[in-house]
Amino acid sequence: MKIFDPELKKLAQDIIVSQQNEITQMKAILERLHHEREEANYGNN
Repeated sequence: MKIFDPELKKLAQDIIVSQQNEITQMKAILERLHHEREEANYGNN
């Protein structure tokens, strides 16, 4: 789908950037939780 209206195009780009940033933050949180879980499991063995 092509967006020709400059305001809509800017809004769409802003939404995409915002979502990409949120995904990056979620990945970092999941990575940290994964490492914390690994450390907890390692400590219990």
